[in-house]
Amino acid sequence: MQSEPGELKVLFSDGVVEVLTTEFGKKQAPANDLFKSSGLHPGEIAVLRAADSLGGTAVIDDKRARTVGEAIGLDLSGTVTIIIEFVRLKLISKSEAKEGIDKMVNEGWYCGAKDYVQMIRAINSL
Repeated sequence: MQSEPGELKVLFSDGVVEVLTTEFGKKQAPANDLFKSSGLHPGEIAVLRAADSLGGTAVIDDKRARTVGEAIGLDLSGTVTIIIEFVRLKLISKSEAKEGIDKMVNEGWYCGAKDYVQMIRAINSL
């Protein structure tokens, strides 16, 4: 990959990050009944369905959505895990990762103080 750290457009064009625009798995996915009764937001359901249909990893932070994902045997990851992996792979810098986490928190993404400190320490240790 020939990308410079922080070039988000390159992450998309190189296929590192992909946006799915099609709905997945509505036909006969065994998880449909669980999805219907879960009380999850439609966006969380879409992420879980896509991961289920594609055999991929659901990147999801909501605790209830993670519980549903675990119940149907999905591979799960969290947003911060992806950010830390991008730093490890030198796709983004440590400062960009920390700025991104701060921006997420400022926009309403919740994490406790202890978790925040652990995330920043993990980034700094790379």
